[in-house]
Amino acid sequence: MRGTAFVKRNALSHRCFTFGIGEGSASAMVTDLAKEASGLSQIITETDRLLPKVVQSLRLALQPAVQEISVRWDVPPGLEVTPLTPQPFVVFPGHRALLYAQLRGQCDSAAVGSAHIQYTLGGQSFTKEVSFSLKPQKDSGLALHRLHARAVIRSMEKQHDYWSDYFRDQRKVQELVGLSFDSGVACVITDYITVQRDTKKPVEGLSPIKTFQSYARWTCEGVACSFEEKVEDWLPDEAAEESALLKLVTLQKADGSWAVDSALVSVLGKTDEEVNGGMPEKTPSFVSPLQTQSQAAWATVLVLLWLHTFQLDSRDEWELMAAKAASWIRARPGLSMTQYLEAGNSLLGCQVKPQTLGL
Repeated sequence: MRGTAFVKRNALSHRCFTFGIGEGSASAMVTDLAKEASGLSQIITETDRLLPKVVQSLRLALQPAVQEISVRWDVPPGLEVTPLTPQPFVVFPGHRALLYAQLRGQCDSAAVGSAHIQYTLGGQSFTKEVSFSLKPQKDSGLALHRLHARAVIRSMEKQHDYWSDYFRDQRKVQELVGLSFDSGVACVITDYITVQRDTKKPVEGLSPIKTFQSYARWTCEGVACSFEEKVEDWLPDEAAEESALLKLVTLQKADGSWAVDSALVSVLGKTDEEVNGGMPEKTPSFVSPLQTQSQAAWATVLVLLWLHTFQLDSRDEWELMAAKAASWIRARPGLSMTQYLEAGNSLLGCQVKPQTLGL
């Protein structure tokens, strides 16, 4: 529970991506931890490969998020706006933020209000304006009020470790339960139950209808995990095929390029003589103390051609790695890419165009 409380306290500024390894993993805890921090949960079974799952989470984590959010209300004189939900600090891709506010006062029924929302995305600033009528709707029902109550309840649940603080402070318990009863929205310590319409008595033999994930089992029953099996016992049969990609990950430099060495040549299925002999003529202006950049470009082009030809089925596993390599090549406009691609296609026996490599 300390881990869960820590994740909730930092959920407004951090994300949590979780992985459950094996059939015996606590899937409920793995899922709830990621859900509380706007992350992604992944359950790795014996038929799954770990690398694609990790890359999927990494790709999601690298996507830009909406930040520096501010809201300004523009209403006619005589009206006062009271925010009812906390303003979000960040909105991650695939998520949304719901803001509720209460209008107090009097104004002309034909008046119109507006909300101005300003935020940044990818380093750029944006401003959106939403206009709304100030005329009350007679048939609006309780849906909006219940949505607001649900948002407040969820905010109260996130602000406290309720299985310790709330049960020690009865005032907080009554506050949460009272809001849940008044609004008809269940919280973590209330349930919907089925009752008979005539007698108004609970129907026996039916399980309560839950609307929120209960955390009680984490403290009452505990969570027991056993990882006695060896990793090799549940690794998929594709581990041997995956080793080539793992070698490329290990051999890739921090700047995104590769070097021509025996380890890389082995992955490509060629000999040192074939790789060195097929390299285009070196360009003297790209000489460095350790290795010419033309050699690094040659190795990087060969890897990209090999991935796009022989590893298309595993594209989701190496896509980020290839994008980094292509970015390294694009940053060196002095290289004759046409010459490198023709030589690489001839050596590896493939026909890959520059557009395919992102060049």
